[in-house]
Amino acid sequence: MKRIDFRILIGVILISAGILFFLQTLNILSNVWSILWILVFFGGCGIFLYLYLTNHSQWWALIPATTFLGLAGTIIMDTYFPEKLNLGGVLLLGGIGLGFFVIFLTNRDFWWAVIPGGVLATLGVVTISEEVIADDSGGGIFFIGLAITFLLVALLAKPR
Repeated sequence: MKRIDFRILIGVILISAGILFFLQTLNILSNVWSILWILVFFGGCGIFLYLYLTNHSQWWALIPATTFLGLAGTIIMDTYFPEKLNLGGVLLLGGIGLGFFVIFLTNRDFWWAVIPGGVLATLGVVTISEEVIADDSGGGIFFIGLAITFLLVALLAKPR
């Protein structure tokens, strides 16, 4: 199997970026920087997913994969749907937490992954709770989320 020459890959990336900036100059596209960062983060997600899918012992690759996915989702929401709820915190923190939940779901021996997954998902919900529910609801939601997280640990952890 022939290896990819990274000089060619860098050339393709630079030419693609040039085309995007040219389209912005012609007013065909807008927000080219946002598009480039979305593509970079989706590319990073794809690289780490490829690492995991080719070798399941590299379970750690799920964490940066879902982090990059959350970053791309954050930029998409902020760029194309700015009038909606500010979902940046939910997408980023929830994306990182999703990585930990997927680690647990793929290997039930990694029960510990429920803890950072639950805490990060809880923090993501706290970021929008004050906009959606009430101004001072964040603290209560945080402790309820932690309680649910440790309840899940108690129910899902395998006894030795």
